[in-house]
Amino acid sequence: MKKIKRNNLIALMQSKNINAVELAERIGVSPKTIYNIIKKKNTPSFTLAKSIAEELDSSLDQVFELVEE
Repeated sequence: MKKIKRNNLIALMQSKNINAVELAERIGVSPKTIYNIIKKKNTPSFTLAKSIAEELDSSLDQVFELVEE
């Protein structure tokens, strides 16, 4: 099973000139959800991770660094 080791959300959001509130609105979640993913308090579902990656024009591997557990 793979687990998220780290994410590149902040850097990718900055490169797209959007903040967590805007990203949350675009993918239909609360800003708190995005903040919790950034802080690694929550692990996104595959569907949510895919939506985040698509919205940031990135692959899952570019957004999330996964490691085997």
